[in-house]
Amino acid sequence: MPGIYTGSYTVQPGDPLISGRLKITLRDNNGRTVSRETSSRFTLLSKPLTAVTYDNLGYLTYGTTGDRLGPVKMGYLDSAVALCVTGKINGYYKVKLSENHTAYITDVNVDILKDSSFTPLSPVISIKTGSDKKFDYVAMGLDKRLPYCSYQQPDSAQLVIDVFGAISSKSWMASLQNLREIKSIRFIQAEKDVFRCVLILQHAQC
Repeated sequence: MPGIYTGSYTVQPGDPLISGRLKITLRDNNGRTVSRETSSRFTLLSKPLTAVTYDNLGYLTYGTTGDRLGPVKMGYLDSAVALCVTGKINGYYKVKLSENHTAYITDVNVDILKDSSFTPLSPVISIKTGSDKKFDYVAMGLDKRLPYCSYQQPDSAQLVIDVFGAISSKSWMASLQNLREIKSIRFIQAEKDVFRCVLILQHAQC
């Protein structure tokens, strides 16, 4: 039965732990079946693990494969950012950023904690802004370091930062006094567990 097939299965409480290769069976409309074992081996985690970045060289990717330069990068992370690990493919950990977002990070850029009781959620405690002779600063207070990504809106002067797992039930206003390049700031609860900061800059970026 030539073709590319995709399937999913939800592990039930009474299922034995998967350890080894999975047997996949296809059945056509005439009742004929074809069975094959997967070439990859699988091990089922009993619970998610917690990984922590130990420097600022680790980066999230959208997948585990790519061109000669590797998978497409989502963005770099700072040190001590905690990640909820739900799986591993070759040398990449699969991490759950939020309810609707996942990413991957290489296993050489994180340490696995022995105590894996991490909950990837935090309230937004404070918002602070400031500047010096070189930079404008926007600081978000959280009770733990959460994963994030930033991207620039095409052909605009907007910089967007998504913090995964951050939750706020109030409307935040940031002081723009003494800021040089930031024209205005908007804070949005983009999803129930994704807090978004939109920086509107004075000038469009190249």
